[in-house]
Amino acid sequence: MSGRLNGTGLFTQLVSGLNNSYAFALRNADSDAEGITLDNILSSFKSTTGISPLMNGINSSFTSYLSTNFNGMDKNGDGVISSEELSNFTNQLYTQGLTQEQLALLCSYGNASSTLQEVLDNFNEIDKNHDGRVTQAEISTYGIDEEVRDKKSEYMKNSAAKMSIFYSSSSSSDADKTTEV
Repeated sequence: MSGRLNGTGLFTQLVSGLNNSYAFALRNADSDAEGITLDNILSSFKSTTGISPLMNGINSSFTSYLSTNFNGMDKNGDGVISSEELSNFTNQLYTQGLTQEQLALLCSYGNASSTLQEVLDNFNEIDKNHDGRVTQAEISTYGIDEEVRDKKSEYMKNSAAKMSIFYSSSSSSDADKTTEV
């Protein structure tokens, strides 16, 4: 492992991707809009404006996620996701964690790919409370535990190699003395 696993990059990537997708859809919505509708999401990613969503750092996974989870984000049921509702939703993801499916869908691009793979490979061990989700805290705890295990293993390997089985508490000068009777 090159560094301690902490998951910060995964959660930052997730929130950034959702916020960027939201902002892109909002720019393509009515100028007086207080948020985005499902139609705004779907139409802005068909991009009639000539601006490619991918050129703006938008990933189709986030569009799909916003569309699929629209009703869950629109807490007041007015058909619009406000910036406050999006912020509350992303905070909820931070505190409640992400499922393996969410991780694979929303964190599978960018610089965090090796971290993502390690989290996916060790998901059940990282998920300490076994709720089917991992939080940033659980990932960080796993990273610390893994680092401690590595250090203990390294210590044991180095200590065992340097230990002599011919240990004596007496000095060599004591061993040379003869007992007089």
